[in-house]
Amino acid sequence: GSEIAVIWKEVREFGREVYLGRIVDGLMTGFDKLLLTKFHGMAVVGFYSIAMTMSTPIAMLSKAVSQSAYKSFATEDRIPRKLLMISLLWSTIGAAVFWMACQTLIPLFFTEKYISALSVLPWVMAGFALAGLNQPFHAFLAAHRRGRDIRIMSVTTSSINIVLNLSLIPLLAMTGAGIAFLTTYAVNIVMNLYFYRRYLGQRVDGTTGDSETHG
Repeated sequence: GSEIAVIWKEVREFGREVYLGRIVDGLMTGFDKLLLTKFHGMAVVGFYSIAMTMSTPIAMLSKAVSQSAYKSFATEDRIPRKLLMISLLWSTIGAAVFWMACQTLIPLFFTEKYISALSVLPWVMAGFALAGLNQPFHAFLAAHRRGRDIRIMSVTTSSINIVLNLSLIPLLAMTGAGIAFLTTYAVNIVMNLYFYRRYLGQRVDGTTGDSETHG
């Protein structure tokens, strides 16, 4: 009975931390488009949305690979080098290939007036490339029940994203949104690396444990 109670407490605490993080992330979703609409109109939102849609696949492979490895992460001491290399290669080479393809695909499918979307592509694609690199670290930390770490990252990066969007979008339109997007994921990868390295250090010291998930 006591063992079940401990397990249930861990699940409840970890789930709460992750849930709070997801709520904060959810509040951030669409905020950039809302500001673009307010300050620059629907046409700019259309250009920005095209750039985002064309860039999304860059992060999808890393996400799929990381999710499939989630269960095995729980028994791994660290992220397998092979998985990190797959994520790195796809996020860099894949992003470059997609960017070159979009130079043709956007004018081809969306007519000449949507070529404006190409101007924000470098920022957005770089952001999605970093988002892809984040996936293995995020999945690993989640598999090891580092709920508090995940919540801290969500709150920090979402706050930075909101501040940057409020500061940059009125002046720079969708370029400002792209810079905010890229910067957010740059901060996110730095934080993921920090918490991942801290976890590895705690394993060496023998101090890692479920207490980190209980904030």
